[in-house]
Amino acid sequence: MILRLFLLLAVLAAWGSSLHAQAPPNVTGDTVYFVDGNTGRDDNAGQTLDTAWKTINKAAQTLQAGDVVYIRSGIYYESVYPANSGVTYSAYPEADSYDTVVISGAAPVTGWIRDAGDIWAWDWNPADDWDTKYGWFNIPPQEGATTNGTKAHILRRELLFADQQREVPTGTNPSYFDGHMLVPTTSRAHLKTVALDTLAEISSYGAFFVETDPADRSPIRILARFLRDGDPNAWDAPPVIAAREHLFWPGGRDAICGAAGTPGDLTVRGLIFRHANSRGQDGAVCPGDRGALFEDVTVEHTNGVGIDTNGPNPENIGDAGEDHTFRRVTLQYNGQTGISGECDRCTLVDSKL
Repeated sequence: MILRLFLLLAVLAAWGSSLHAQAPPNVTGDTVYFVDGNTGRDDNAGQTLDTAWKTINKAAQTLQAGDVVYIRSGIYYESVYPANSGVTYSAYPEADSYDTVVISGAAPVTGWIRDAGDIWAWDWNPADDWDTKYGWFNIPPQEGATTNGTKAHILRRELLFADQQREVPTGTNPSYFDGHMLVPTTSRAHLKTVALDTLAEISSYGAFFVETDPADRSPIRILARFLRDGDPNAWDAPPVIAAREHLFWPGGRDAICGAAGTPGDLTVRGLIFRHANSRGQDGAVCPGDRGALFEDVTVEHTNGVGIDTNGPNPENIGDAGEDHTFRRVTLQYNGQTGISGECDRCTLVDSKL
């Protein structure tokens, strides 16, 4: 198959470190809505800061073409599934920057039990409602992996796992964000013997191993060694496990990215997407069918592809995203690539890969 146009690139043409936020928005108007994860409620009206919604996906399911939602600072542990075209999703803009809005595919986990020495264990509970509790855990206990690891949603060796460290320890790489990667090991024995100084050298904050049921290879528990001292249940922010495959996916989690008829003409500004446990070659963020504008957006630390312009599509190979513009976008530390897919008349400008 010959791709009609992969991407028209004008990368790093004039990259600057500052965000180009617009003036603070008018707090009134029939088409303006607000989300505040700290004070909002999804049964609110959403049309003022005092009546803001709690989740971004509430806005995504509610808003119509021409509507704008402004999102206040916070970490939003959710997947966003835009239901309609023509909606603008923006971090709340201040005078010369945006509020820091992180859409995270992770789930904070507590209930760690000391296993042996400096190894901590966290058990999967088969009775948990994974879909409700975590939004769609990528390796649910009821699904066993095939021996070659190809079954859908089962790539446990690439599970993204992070320690939400607040302070960077002396002698480690300070450039990592708040939420540092742990390295997967190949066995319980390897987890016990891996040298902690080696982990520090590669800027990891520890290592982990997923223990499985010998009968069907389904996950039983996570064993982890953290470089951070103390009981992880008592940390100021608990460890997190990447639990969601998609972070922004128009049409719903089962939609084909870029397929005709899925929502398009979406604008996304100032948002940070992080910690998606997407499968290999799958994207964490999809811009929709056509005409998207992504500005000042970051997609980082995902398991597969950061932005996917047309996802796995065996039935309709000819479908592709169209007329998307990605401006001042940062795509970094994604497991396979920052952006991928078939995209007609699409541009990526002033961006950092």
